[in-house]
Amino acid sequence: MITKHLMGLLAGMAICAGAFAQSGTTSNPGPVISSSKDAVTRTTNGPVIGYVDDGVYVFKGIPYAAAERFAPPTDPEPWTEVRMARVYGPACPQGSNLVWRGQNDYEFAFRYTKEVFDEKDMFTVNVFTKGLQDGKKRPVFVWFHGGGFSSGSAINLACYEGTSLAKKGDIVVVTVNHRLNCLGFLDLSSLGERYKYSANTGVMDMVKSLEWIRDNIEYFGGDPSAVTIAGQSGGGGKVQTLMVTPSAKGLFHRAIVQSGPYGAGHMMAKKAAQDYGKRVAAALGLDAGNIDKILTVPYEELSEAARKAGMANGGRFMDGPTCGDPTLPYDWFAPEADYLHKDIPLMIGSTFNELGHTLYYDVELTETQADEILSNRFGSAAPEFKKEFFKAYPGMTINDMVSIDINTRKSTIVVADKKYNIGGAPVYMYQFRWKSPVLDGKFGATHNMDLPFMFNNIFLQRELTGSTPDAYQLADRMSAAWIAFTRSGDPNNSSLPSWPKYDPSKRNIMVFDKKCESLSNHDRKLLDIAPEKGMF
Repeated sequence: MITKHLMGLLAGMAICAGAFAQSGTTSNPGPVISSSKDAVTRTTNGPVIGYVDDGVYVFKGIPYAAAERFAPPTDPEPWTEVRMARVYGPACPQGSNLVWRGQNDYEFAFRYTKEVFDEKDMFTVNVFTKGLQDGKKRPVFVWFHGGGFSSGSAINLACYEGTSLAKKGDIVVVTVNHRLNCLGFLDLSSLGERYKYSANTGVMDMVKSLEWIRDNIEYFGGDPSAVTIAGQSGGGGKVQTLMVTPSAKGLFHRAIVQSGPYGAGHMMAKKAAQDYGKRVAAALGLDAGNIDKILTVPYEELSEAARKAGMANGGRFMDGPTCGDPTLPYDWFAPEADYLHKDIPLMIGSTFNELGHTLYYDVELTETQADEILSNRFGSAAPEFKKEFFKAYPGMTINDMVSIDINTRKSTIVVADKKYNIGGAPVYMYQFRWKSPVLDGKFGATHNMDLPFMFNNIFLQRELTGSTPDAYQLADRMSAAWIAFTRSGDPNNSSLPSWPKYDPSKRNIMVFDKKCESLSNHDRKLLDIAPEKGMF
């Protein structure tokens, strides 16, 4: 006898299966084909062989550069034999700050990949495409991973896999590994001419990867004149950095910044960066007279010296690009940099909770407790904040009210306003609100939650999303928007309501949730009440 419960379960499974089919990510995908004849193409450095996954050609770990420590990247050594490109390359050496040690719920939900690190062989790209040298000119979507400028990789999260997005949109997806932390952003320029570019070698790596795309992507069925760069969190900061990097001009044509509008705030001034570099050297017992010994210091010792030097700067690492440097003369808000990205369409947004989710979603607050929290933050303005919150977000809870992100939302608006005011290409803004049901909903619409959706990879990150039918439906809509923007610089498509261009007077956004809708000025009064630095 089939119970009502079982019938409901079977119905849910049927809905989920339909969502799989609709989104292009199936539990029973097409075959994997790997032979000596399939998925062979060439690059300017030599031929490569990948494999076919569900109709998508996949190439992993292709070298795009080589570099000595603290030196600019150069072309990799060429090869003549067909090079195997079926396995991801190693990541840049790094600490473990993206592994949530001691917090097993995070380890379960995010399932960060534990990787091999290699300082010499980290310079690789991964390419996903539906065609090879077939005469088509597919738009190219280039992903720069999160993790600040300190950690992470092109495969740090399962949802970074590009097969599904490439198949659904018939676009070429490229993911990139590059130098991070002290290996990519340590300014030693005051200690010797040899280190003139050391402050921004990580930026130079990213530019080099875009040059590789320019010179090679046609071999993978891509169009070098239609390149979109995208990234989330630190990857969003990388996208903004590339938007004001003179050597990157012309190498990309559209930009997407997700939960990462670092702008000028994450760039170090030249003097501060040089002082930090001297402190790192001093922690190793080095100065201008013997600085070249730093080239052979084991990474673990170098990283520890960077940590110690950071303790003199409020206990934080100083990993990130340096402004006022030969590679990066301007910060993102400098008027002198406007010409670099004036004609680049921008899509930008944030999640409802970002990094505020951990505080109050694992407890059930009373209204009295919530009022006390708001009073501690806003003083006499707390009642007004509460009133405006429920106007801006009808149907939300008091836990939502005290866990809302203000910081990233505000800085996203600042960046969008700046981009609008210089004229030229349009801006499109979004807010991601879908909340995961995993672990009794403790994650909310957290930082990173949008990634499986725009990559159309709910199945691959199901511990985080719960793999629910509504998750697949939203992924179908959201990935369609990212594909449309990659194709044209406009995210509008038939799966969404009309998404108007951003206007500071209206603060137009597209809301991504179980219901997607376009709103204007929904939270203007609320943000005016919040302190300048936000709630978290």
